[in-house]
Amino acid sequence: MSRTTSDLLRLLSIIAVLLIHGSSWGEWQWVRHHAPSMEVIAAVLTNQLARFCVPVFIFLSGFGLCLKYRKTWLKDSDVIKGAPKFYAERAYQIGLPFLIISLSILVLKGKFVDSMTVAGFLQNLAILWNALYFQPVIYHFYFFTAILQCYLLFPFVIGLAQKRSAGLLFWFVLLAVELVFCSPSAGWFASVDRPLPNFPSSSPVYWMFWFYSGMIFAVHSAAIAKAVSKIPAGVVLFVAAAAFGGLLWEYLFRASYQNDPGYFNHFSRWVVIPYTISVIAVFVKFDDLIRGFIESRAKLFVFVKAMVGVSFPVYIWHVWLLEMLRKTFLVHGFFLLCAVLVLVSFAVMLIVDRLLKRPRILRVMIGL
Repeated sequence: MSRTTSDLLRLLSIIAVLLIHGSSWGEWQWVRHHAPSMEVIAAVLTNQLARFCVPVFIFLSGFGLCLKYRKTWLKDSDVIKGAPKFYAERAYQIGLPFLIISLSILVLKGKFVDSMTVAGFLQNLAILWNALYFQPVIYHFYFFTAILQCYLLFPFVIGLAQKRSAGLLFWFVLLAVELVFCSPSAGWFASVDRPLPNFPSSSPVYWMFWFYSGMIFAVHSAAIAKAVSKIPAGVVLFVAAAAFGGLLWEYLFRASYQNDPGYFNHFSRWVVIPYTISVIAVFVKFDDLIRGFIESRAKLFVFVKAMVGVSFPVYIWHVWLLEMLRKTFLVHGFFLLCAVLVLVSFAVMLIVDRLLKRPRILRVMIGL
């Protein structure tokens, strides 16, 4: 997959995150009241259609990192030498904004105990750790913990990913783990009187499969692209449509007897796996077409690059804008709410990116 196509897929994934959050009102209307208005139906369809976003984003992270380091980390000694710098860069670029924003919100909300004792310090440390790992200060911040854990494991598995048989075997192991602990496996655990282990949503149990899949794709991209190229375009699109149909059917079926989407409408579902893989296959299949279309139009190429450049801070900060929009007349208007959310979120971050050039650490702290 070319850089241009992967950039477009990354951009669409971030937009899909915004659409998921913007469509939550309509989703709740459907689950609780099965209200068949056009906007509610559109919100449900959009919410499910966008379910590829976080798995794809993590997939692309593994893909990009493996492309960057696979040739320089060919030996274990290379990994040992390079890992400290890698960790430092990830901690600075991803960990720092996560820590600073989480810490600031905890302080503003008065979550820390007012005590200068050792016991008070340890209690505050426990509060911070809980916010960083188990209960993020903002619901979508679980992504920080998930991706940081993938980064932590990256130096240990990059060598494995480049070994043909062992690398693919480990991919199947991670797939098996994903299947064992993802929905609907909870029902099977219950059938043998065993509760499903309660992993936090950021656990590598749910996300390492996607990260490592990106690494495997980086190693075998030529072979995979060649295999996909032999499949007729109509078949690739049909499989993607069928995978989405299965995902939507499961959602509607479970929504018919459960009234809280939090229990069944998430990324850790079996049906998300074939759907996400089929979405990636579509972009692999049409890679040349997408790249040619974008790169032949200079303004479009620059626009996509600029949008991708601010996609991470958009992911971080869009929920504040969404909360403000929900206090306006837009709260019940799915189409306009999502349009304003996407346009304003990217516009604000593009302006900030252009105006805020120094200091560098401040840019990093806000995700730029």
